[in-house]
Amino acid sequence: MLNIYRSNHLGNTNRGGQTSSYRWTLPHFPSGKDKRCVLRIRYNISTADYNSVTTDHTNNQQGDVQSPIQGDPAVTVVNGMPDLRLAINTAQFGRVFQDRSHIFKLRPRQPAGIDGSAKLYNMNVRGKRGNIVQAFPAVEYDFAPNELRIKQGDLVHFQWTGSNTHRNGNNAAGEGRQGTDRHNVVEMLARKGNFPVAFEDSTMWDAVQVVWIYHGQKNLPKSDVAINMASSGYYQCSSQQKCGQESVDRKPKLSDVLDNAPASYEGVVLRFTKKGTYHFLCTRNNSFSNRSQKAAIVVQ
Repeated sequence: MLNIYRSNHLGNTNRGGQTSSYRWTLPHFPSGKDKRCVLRIRYNISTADYNSVTTDHTNNQQGDVQSPIQGDPAVTVVNGMPDLRLAINTAQFGRVFQDRSHIFKLRPRQPAGIDGSAKLYNMNVRGKRGNIVQAFPAVEYDFAPNELRIKQGDLVHFQWTGSNTHRNGNNAAGEGRQGTDRHNVVEMLARKGNFPVAFEDSTMWDAVQVVWIYHGQKNLPKSDVAINMASSGYYQCSSQQKCGQESVDRKPKLSDVLDNAPASYEGVVLRFTKKGTYHFLCTRNNSFSNRSQKAAIVVQ
């Protein structure tokens, strides 16, 4: 995985002005068993002033060996003119920062009734709590991807992870209880707006089929799935006759900023059956002029 960063703009790629990312196609294992995956991410910064492939520890300065790179060297630009000094720290000339490892599981498709040949896209959340300064060099909350283009009949898995104890080292600007992450998905008519659309006027829910949902009741009405996604999984449905204690009828009232909702959402897999463009936002974090947490799925 390689992205070239734009100089002096940590985190932005060299072309397009977008935050560095990688479009990853995860394998499907037909064994029907969970697969444990280890992901290692490293941020490398290197110079082209020496051959990075053939230069190694044997080139370290010792005895008669002269290192190809010297610290703060004096260089001659024009004969007869005093030398000029370059600002070079040899410890920074070929270096790896932010060496991170993550472990996650790839779950089998068969128990969820998802065909092995089906295209399944992930709709997740990136970034962290805070304003643009507090979050740097990460980004503020955003859906990832914030524009997903798929074919009619493709599947989308909505899911995200969050925390109740973020580690920004400051209070960090944002809605709801300090130090917490919360997200939800509510349809809107267009990304240039900031208000959601009522379920009765929605278009996305007429264009999807529920293929899988974390609590197993995929035959619930789509209005209940909309409630589940809008509440970040706090409610499973509207009526206690359908989901008992997990219903709007029985459960304590949801905080209007999702404070008592789960920080993470295991999610739902939807099959998009109709062509169109479907917009949605997060009601808690989308804050006009401060941060935008909106996205669109374009079905072609």
